[in-house]
Amino acid sequence: MAQGNLFDQSSSPKPGKLLEGYLEHLKSEKSASHYTVLNYEIDLRNWFKFLFENSVGSFSLDRLSDFKLLRKYLSKEMEKYSRATVGRRLSVIKGFLKYLHREGLLETNVAKLISLPKQGERLPFVLKTEDVIKLIEGIPSDNLREKRMRGIAELLYSTGIRVSELASLTHEKIDFRTGTILVLGKGNKERVVPIGRHCQKALLNYIESMPSHQKRGPQTPLFLNKEGEALSVRSIQRNL
Repeated sequence: MAQGNLFDQSSSPKPGKLLEGYLEHLKSEKSASHYTVLNYEIDLRNWFKFLFENSVGSFSLDRLSDFKLLRKYLSKEMEKYSRATVGRRLSVIKGFLKYLHREGLLETNVAKLISLPKQGERLPFVLKTEDVIKLIEGIPSDNLREKRMRGIAELLYSTGIRVSELASLTHEKIDFRTGTILVLGKGNKERVVPIGRHCQKALLNYIESMPSHQKRGPQTPLFLNKEGEALSVRSIQRNL
């Protein structure tokens, strides 16, 4: 049987009339745009087509209240489309059935009993330890800028401190004798953090390569830009 028969105005009840009434409701009472109404019509006709093809006999309002049919339809759609697309179509169906229920044409609105499973959050991409080491070791150390970048990478990997905490480090906060740094964290609370041997070596290599005019004293920021000012958080993030 052709799809058009589903919307034959001579059928009883008339699904075409139900659809027409709902679309008019969207335009007049919901002030829906032409584009929105058109998309709703496409989604509902797609659902009607599924109901028609998966039911025996002429169309009846009972099909709209068939919980199993609706679940079957959503499962089929999930095989072909993204969760966002299927979620939108379910939302359209819910609105349509809510309208029919409010108009007294349906005793129950089964769609409100269904919700798509929440989309799992993607886990952040994490490099393996050996990949991180290769990445850091791949940073050249031929000039001051590269040595600074190597020191930053080693420090972040060795300590796990925040970029903002790293940016606020000064020379006096590093103690190479004990292999530690003094970090100023949230709430202006200081904590002692150990740094590894490779990190210490990279930091010393950077500090020893700094021009004498940049070594202004213990309170001088550790990581400086070419103007001799403290390297900003944004600059560090951009370089990384």
